[in-house]
Amino acid sequence: MFMSTVSVMNLGVIVDENLFMDKHIAKVSTACTFTDVDQCASNPCQNGATCQDSFQKFTCRCKDGYSGTNCEIDTNECASSPCQHGGTCTDQINNKHIIIIIIIIIIIIIIIIIIIIIIIIIIIIIIIIIIIIIVQP
Repeated sequence: MFMSTVSVMNLGVIVDENLFMDKHIAKVSTACTFTDVDQCASNPCQNGATCQDSFQKFTCRCKDGYSGTNCEIDTNECASSPCQHGGTCTDQINNKHIIIIIIIIIIIIIIIIIIIIIIIIIIIIIIIIIIIIIVQP
Protein backbone atom coordinates (compact mmCIF):
# COMPACT_ATOMS: atom_id res chain seq x y z
CA MET A 1 0.00 0.00 0.00
CA PHE A 2 1.37 3.41 -0.96
CA MET A 3 0.54 6.79 0.56
CA SER A 4 0.97 10.10 -1.24
CA THR A 5 0.56 13.59 0.22
CA VAL A 6 0.41 16.70 -1.95
CA SER A 7 0.69 20.19 -0.43
CA VAL A 8 -0.03 23.38 -2.37
CA MET A 9 0.48 26.90 -0.99
CA ASN A 10 -0.84 30.10 -2.60
CA LEU A 11 0.91 33.17 -1.20
CA GLY A 12 -1.01 35.83 -3.09
CA VAL A 13 -2.13 37.10 -6.47
CA ILE A 14 -0.96 40.36 -8.11
CA VAL A 15 -4.01 41.92 -9.78
CA ASP A 16 -2.39 45.23 -10.68
CA GLU A 17 1.14 46.49 -10.28
CA ASN A 18 -0.06 48.99 -7.70
CA LEU A 19 -2.64 46.79 -6.03
CA PHE A 20 -1.66 43.65 -4.15
CA MET A 21 -4.43 41.53 -2.68
CA ASP A 22 -4.17 40.32 0.86
CA LYS A 23 -1.99 37.35 1.29
CA HIS A 24 -4.11 34.24 1.27
CA ILE A 25 -2.39 31.18 2.50
CA ALA A 26 -4.20 28.01 1.69
CA LYS A 27 -2.85 24.62 2.44
CA VAL A 28 -4.46 21.75 0.63
CA SER A 29 -3.48 18.29 1.70
CA THR A 30 -4.61 15.16 -0.07
CA ALA A 31 -3.88 11.62 1.01
CA CYS A 32 -4.32 8.89 -1.58
CA THR A 33 -4.25 5.25 -0.66
CA PHE A 34 -4.06 2.54 -3.30
CA THR A 35 -2.81 -0.97 -3.80
CA ASP A 36 -0.29 -1.95 -6.46
CA VAL A 37 -1.06 -5.41 -7.84
CA ASP A 38 1.76 -7.68 -9.02
CA GLN A 39 1.12 -7.69 -12.77
CA CYS A 40 3.51 -10.64 -13.20
CA ALA A 41 1.37 -12.90 -10.98
CA SER A 42 -0.73 -13.99 -13.98
CA ASN A 43 2.41 -14.93 -15.98
CA PRO A 44 1.69 -12.60 -18.92
CA CYS A 45 5.04 -13.18 -20.62
CA GLN A 46 5.17 -16.03 -23.15
CA ASN A 47 7.84 -18.26 -24.70
CA GLY A 48 10.07 -18.41 -21.62
CA ALA A 49 10.35 -14.64 -21.19
CA THR A 50 11.11 -13.04 -17.82
CA CYS A 51 8.46 -10.75 -16.32
CA GLN A 52 9.57 -7.61 -14.48
CA ASP A 53 6.88 -5.96 -12.34
CA SER A 54 6.88 -2.21 -11.80
CA PHE A 55 4.29 0.27 -10.58
CA GLN A 56 0.96 -0.54 -12.30
CA LYS A 57 2.69 -2.17 -15.29
CA PHE A 58 5.00 -4.99 -16.27
CA THR A 59 7.78 -5.51 -18.79
CA CYS A 60 8.63 -8.78 -20.52
CA ARG A 61 12.28 -9.50 -21.28
CA CYS A 62 12.04 -11.71 -24.36
CA LYS A 63 14.39 -14.55 -25.24
CA ASP A 64 16.20 -14.44 -28.57
CA GLY A 65 13.83 -14.98 -31.47
CA TYR A 66 10.74 -13.46 -29.82
CA SER A 67 9.32 -9.95 -29.56
CA GLY A 68 6.10 -8.11 -28.66
CA THR A 69 4.64 -6.81 -25.41
CA ASN A 70 4.22 -10.36 -24.10
CA CYS A 71 6.96 -11.94 -26.27
CA GLU A 72 4.19 -13.56 -28.30
CA ILE A 73 5.70 -12.83 -31.72
CA ASP A 74 8.00 -15.46 -33.23
CA THR A 75 10.54 -13.27 -35.01
CA ASN A 76 11.63 -14.55 -38.42
CA GLU A 77 15.33 -13.73 -38.52
CA CYS A 78 15.35 -14.58 -42.24
CA ALA A 79 12.76 -11.91 -43.14
CA SER A 80 15.47 -9.34 -43.84
CA SER A 81 17.25 -11.75 -46.25
CA PRO A 82 20.58 -11.66 -44.38
CA CYS A 83 22.25 -14.33 -46.55
CA GLN A 84 24.17 -12.99 -49.52
CA HIS A 85 25.22 -14.47 -52.87
CA GLY A 86 22.20 -16.79 -53.15
CA GLY A 87 22.63 -18.31 -49.69
CA THR A 88 19.67 -19.96 -47.99
CA CYS A 89 18.61 -18.61 -44.61
CA THR A 90 17.18 -20.94 -41.97
CA ASP A 91 15.53 -19.47 -38.87
CA GLN A 92 17.01 -21.69 -36.16
CA ILE A 93 16.87 -19.45 -33.09
CA ASN A 94 13.47 -20.53 -31.83
CA ASN A 95 12.62 -23.54 -33.97
CA LYS A 96 13.05 -26.05 -31.14
CA HIS A 97 10.42 -28.34 -32.66
CA ILE A 98 12.62 -28.84 -35.73
CA ILE A 99 15.57 -29.81 -33.53
CA ILE A 100 13.36 -32.27 -31.62
CA ILE A 101 12.13 -33.81 -34.89
CA ILE A 102 15.72 -34.19 -36.12
CA ILE A 103 16.74 -35.88 -32.85
CA ILE A 104 13.77 -38.27 -33.10
CA ILE A 105 14.69 -39.13 -36.72
CA ILE A 106 18.31 -39.81 -35.70
CA ILE A 107 17.14 -42.08 -32.86
CA ILE A 108 14.84 -43.99 -35.25
CA ILE A 109 17.71 -44.43 -37.74
CA ILE A 110 19.98 -45.74 -34.96
CA ILE A 111 17.27 -48.21 -33.85
CA ILE A 112 16.82 -49.42 -37.46
CA ILE A 113 20.59 -49.90 -37.82
CA ILE A 114 20.69 -51.90 -34.56
CA ILE A 115 17.79 -54.09 -35.76
CA ILE A 116 19.57 -54.69 -39.10
CA ILE A 117 22.78 -55.66 -37.26
CA ILE A 118 20.84 -58.08 -35.04
CA ILE A 119 19.18 -59.65 -38.11
CA ILE A 120 22.58 -60.02 -39.82
CA ILE A 121 24.02 -61.68 -36.69
CA ILE A 122 21.06 -64.09 -36.55
CA ILE A 123 21.51 -64.95 -40.25
CA ILE A 124 25.25 -65.57 -39.72
CA ILE A 125 24.50 -67.84 -36.74
CA ILE A 126 21.94 -69.79 -38.79
CA ILE A 127 24.45 -70.17 -41.67
CA ILE A 128 27.13 -71.41 -39.24
CA ILE A 129 24.70 -73.94 -37.74
CA ILE A 130 23.72 -75.18 -41.23
CA ILE A 131 27.39 -75.51 -42.24
CA ILE A 132 28.18 -77.46 -39.06
CA ILE A 133 25.24 -79.81 -39.67
CA ILE A 134 26.19 -80.38 -43.33
CA VAL A 135 29.92 -80.87 -42.68
CA GLN A 136 29.45 -83.47 -39.93
CA PRO A 137 29.08 -87.02 -41.31
